[in-house]
Amino acid sequence: MSNVVFFIGLGLSVAMIIFFIVLFVKNYNSAKKRAKDIDPTAETLTDINFVLNKNLAQNVGRREKQEGEIYCKHCGELIDEDSKFCNHCGKEQ
Repeated sequence: MSNVVFFIGLGLSVAMIIFFIVLFVKNYNSAKKRAKDIDPTAETLTDINFVLNKNLAQNVGRREKQEGEIYCKHCGELIDEDSKFCNHCGKEQ
């Protein structure tokens, strides 16, 4: 009886590991495709993560752009129309 329980547990463990590997690969491929749509040069997992996080940071919590508002090209923060540099990240516009 204990052998049956052992093999059932082992089978469930293997099935869970396979499930999570498939889930990871599916999500990785999906993320890679989304990153490629945003930036065709994204190749490595680090590139993909950077592109998606940058895109997410630029879009999360953003309300509709009002007339005359300008956002930083680098960090996505709202800046003055005539600013040459971003007040948030300091990069040139």
